[in-house]
Amino acid sequence: MSPNISQEPLDKTIKLIEENATLQQEINNLAAELSNRYEELNLIYTVCDNLKISNDLISAIKEIIKEANNILPGHTAVLSLPAIGIFEYVTTDARFSIDELTTFVECVTKRYGSGENYFVVNTLNEFIENGFKYKNWFKLIAARVKIKDEHKGMLTIFNDSGERNYTTGDLKLLSVIAHQLSVIITTDELYQNLKDFLLNFVKSMVAIIEAKDKYTRGHSERVNRISVMIAKAMGLPPKDIENINWASILHDIGKIGISENILTKPARLTEEECNLVKTHPMKGHEILKHIIQLKDALQGIMYHQESYDGSGYPEGLKGKEIPLYARVIAVADTYDAITSSRAYRPQNSHINAMKEIERVSGFQLDPEIVEIFKKVCEDHPDFIRGERIR
Repeated sequence: MSPNISQEPLDKTIKLIEENATLQQEINNLAAELSNRYEELNLIYTVCDNLKISNDLISAIKEIIKEANNILPGHTAVLSLPAIGIFEYVTTDARFSIDELTTFVECVTKRYGSGENYFVVNTLNEFIENGFKYKNWFKLIAARVKIKDEHKGMLTIFNDSGERNYTTGDLKLLSVIAHQLSVIITTDELYQNLKDFLLNFVKSMVAIIEAKDKYTRGHSERVNRISVMIAKAMGLPPKDIENINWASILHDIGKIGISENILTKPARLTEEECNLVKTHPMKGHEILKHIIQLKDALQGIMYHQESYDGSGYPEGLKGKEIPLYARVIAVADTYDAITSSRAYRPQNSHINAMKEIERVSGFQLDPEIVEIFKKVCEDHPDFIRGERIR
């Protein structure tokens, strides 16, 4: 007879193997869950990072929906807000045309429950029941986007029918992203309104100055136009161009405190009068320093009368010590001053103005910026000074 082998050790071994397999599966599931949570947290971080005021709203929107498209997952993400003229999408699948995407989003909007905050299609039956028509059915997930508590459109993500179903967690995450997009759009609208208010304020201030001196009417706008053209030709970043834009339009704002009798005096100014005029850059800085939106532009206003050789005012800065914005404005200001009528002399021609600018290059003006200005004049002969360019 064969010996009687106990079954108990074998059973324990089998049970241990099964427990280890179960434990390994739980570890794998936990690792996958942690990976998903990390990706979701990373997406939320990306969104929050874009909540700052952006110079480019559309780029911020595209970055956010691109990340949402990757994480949820999807092959196409669409933000459609027809009431405010926004329709942006990102895709890794070229099969859908813009017209088809528009139709799909319209279909989602029509089928949307009045009290729901999201919408999902995970099965062929749901695809058909909700009125979608396409040769190959697909899955999708959508969330409302509200602006100032009003339903303005949809954030929708499309995916292939063979991909995993969208979950409740996906719906919640998409709803969070839709809400954050609404915050970004609302913030941008408020920022643009503030910029419009500031621009109108600036125009009013400039008008007050120019009303005091008929000979310089339009001077600030012309200096502004030329300064921005130089800045763009230099390839400066958008933020620097914006600062030069503000500084150049406001560079003479300090003259608001100077008597029009001095500003329009046809004869040579006395030393006392000259010294008073020379205070206008500092006065302009003093007037505007409390407007936080103009903080970075103030250096252009404060130092636009400095000379490259150090003989200017208010501080006698020399060469590259003079802030870039001020050096740009100085070239534009010099050109317009020469080609404009003054109480003490008539306007001069473009040719003579350029000769004078060449003469003072390296002394009064930054020679590198003078060369850029010459190139701007060559490229835009009718834009700098219209009929005065000959």
